[in-house]
Parts: sequence; structure tokens; C-alpha cells
Amino acid sequence: MKIDNCWYYKEKAITDISQIPECCPFFTYKIVFDDGTYYYGSKQVYSITNPKISKKKAKELYTGKGSYKKKLKTIKESDWQEYASSSKTVQERLKTELATFYILDFYGTKAEMLGREAQLILEDFLNKEEKILNLWVSLKMFKPRC
Repeated sequence: MKIDNCWYYKEKAITDISQIPECCPFFTYKIVFDDGTYYYGSKQVYSITNPKISKKKAKELYTGKGSYKKKLKTIKESDWQEYASSSKTVQERLKTELATFYILDFYGTKAEMLGREAQLILEDFLNKEEKILNLWVSLKMFKPRC
């Protein structure tokens, strides 16, 4: 269970998508339990798709300038507010223990987010941190776009 069902970023509660930078739909997080153990992860706040639309819908959206739109930008919010990690260990502990959810930083690309998450976990593994709950690190990363 989350302490007050919200995320914290720089000591400020983040409860709504409007508080997240529009250019940065990805973030890394740290879940900290009362005993000091913690877990690193990453999450996507929303996704943007451009599905094709019907001719009827295109005519409805037509403004009289240029050709009909063939695609419509769609933004879909994820379950980031209720999200409680993909780790089964963390999920089980959250059923009986209190934890605080911290957003560490926001990123403009998935590559940046995944790279930073792996870096955080690797640093603690190499420093032999015993309180880290992550059991493994996985990184399949592509070159970030310029």
C-alpha cells in the first residue's frame, strides 16, 4: 500500500499528469520501504499513437485547408498513478508494509530512461548494497536519437 497513494518528485507530491513535463513521458523511480530496503524501476506515463481514421471522421475534422487528415494523434495515459512495480517481491510486501514512491527523474526518450534505470541498479550492485531489492538488471538499449 502506498502511504498516501501518490508519487513524490523533489519533495513535491505528483498526483496528476498535468504536473509531469509534457516533453518527458518516461521516468525512473525508487520505492523505499520503512526498513530502508528499496527497489528501482522505470515507467512510461503516456503513449502517443497516430492511428488511421475513417473517411467519415476525416471529413468531420476537416478545416477547409489542405487535404483531409488521414491520422489522428492520440494520447493514452498509463496506469502510472496506481502502478506498484513489476517485482513480485515488492508487490507482496506492499500488501502488508508501507512504502514511499519517489520519481527520480523524467526523460524524453525510452532509451534514456532504460539506460538510467540500469545504471542505478548496476551502481548499487557494484557497491554491494544489501538493501537493494532488485535481483537482476536487464538492458537492451538502442542509440538515443539526436
